[in-house]
Amino acid sequence: MVPGNRSAASNIPMEEVVAPEAPASVNCLTGQGAPSSAHGAARRHRPAGALLPTRTHSVIGNAPIQRETLFVRRHPAQLTAATGIRHARPGGPARHSLVAAALLLGACGGEPVVPEFTGPANIDLALPWATATVAQAGGSADLVEEGLEQARDNDRLLSMLVVKSGRLVVEEYFGTATQEDLHDVRSVTKSVVATLAGLVIERGDIGGVDDPIGGYLDTLLTGLEPEKAAITVGHLLTMASGLEWDETGGFGDYTEWIRSEDRLGYVLDKPLVDEPGAEYNYNSGAVHVLGVILEQATGMPLPELADELLFSRVGISRSRWERFPGGFHNGGAGLDLRPRDLARFGQLYLQRGQSAGTPIIPEEWVARSSVPHYAWRFNSGRLTGITYGFLWWIVPRVPGPLYFAWGFGGQYVVIVPELHLVIVTTNNWRGVGAHAGRYERQTMDVLVDYIIPAFR
Repeated sequence: MVPGNRSAASNIPMEEVVAPEAPASVNCLTGQGAPSSAHGAARRHRPAGALLPTRTHSVIGNAPIQRETLFVRRHPAQLTAATGIRHARPGGPARHSLVAAALLLGACGGEPVVPEFTGPANIDLALPWATATVAQAGGSADLVEEGLEQARDNDRLLSMLVVKSGRLVVEEYFGTATQEDLHDVRSVTKSVVATLAGLVIERGDIGGVDDPIGGYLDTLLTGLEPEKAAITVGHLLTMASGLEWDETGGFGDYTEWIRSEDRLGYVLDKPLVDEPGAEYNYNSGAVHVLGVILEQATGMPLPELADELLFSRVGISRSRWERFPGGFHNGGAGLDLRPRDLARFGQLYLQRGQSAGTPIIPEEWVARSSVPHYAWRFNSGRLTGITYGFLWWIVPRVPGPLYFAWGFGGQYVVIVPELHLVIVTTNNWRGVGAHAGRYERQTMDVLVDYIIPAFR
């Protein structure tokens, strides 16, 4: 790894694999059986691993809502007299049930369906965040403060934001981080690319998840073997391309891929070691291929595509996307966003793809993305029963269920539908190397032990 190189580190492998109760796992996209965890453990991977106060007014419905920072941390000594907590910022009214796809859940080990719930009209994500205190949002200020104290022990944590029912109730920054900083969120990028895939499919530029990839790459590649050309968009969305790949520890193939001169060719020159769709294998390069397909299908670079179909519609006005030589952008781990805009992205999924009642993402796509496609489960620190969907990580069991985007070193966008809760964290991942998993667990453990329970 090259210290300080934003592309030199990606994701590290899961530290624990929990064998499924069934004798074999099932890919719920294809219905095909996959090898048991004992066979696949060595090749299944998971991502390893400041803001200034402002006041604005806007109107949601007929009621004017004041937006103000209740506490924004510039350094550990700062306190806000308005509350008993150190840092918080709130958002605007919004809750939504996440309607789960019961058939998919039933096929994946009989997990309980994500409960449907009713909430207020979803917020307009293009407006500034409305704010509230933790107590005003029905949470435990004491438990949140305990969690923040624990979080301060993480010397790499940069930000933590909590949105409850559409209002920003915690906004904490660490070190020199500020509200306007763009954060390199590593594999959270994958969940954004998955979202763009759903939007491009809805628009008709791609026929569907069963479309083979070969037809979108024929002007870029010559001699792509028929078996690889038959890999589908859905296989890429579920990390089941069948291509040989090992980015254990955030290194291995990822590092070699980043250093290669032909990043598309590096991925597709890999041999097929499994039938596409049969085996989960974490592969950042394959998601980059998906990003290339989106660019080829639409004729637009990923940054422009994201801005037109997604970002501009939900109030995300600043972003940065790593551009590779040759013109394509890193679809596997190349996106930088501000924490507040990561919260907008999470809130959009919580609101089932809508902003103030206007559809942004198809509701069906949100449901398909946020339910398991596999029967295997693994644990990471205090978070147990983790599995995978459409480039999102899923925890289908109570006291979840929840799902999240996960980037190397502790970049998280966590959505807890039954609590109407969105949580964002960012960490400084540069130079963390093989210790990334420690900071991931340290970050997620705070959410599991303190922040989420504070709103139950």
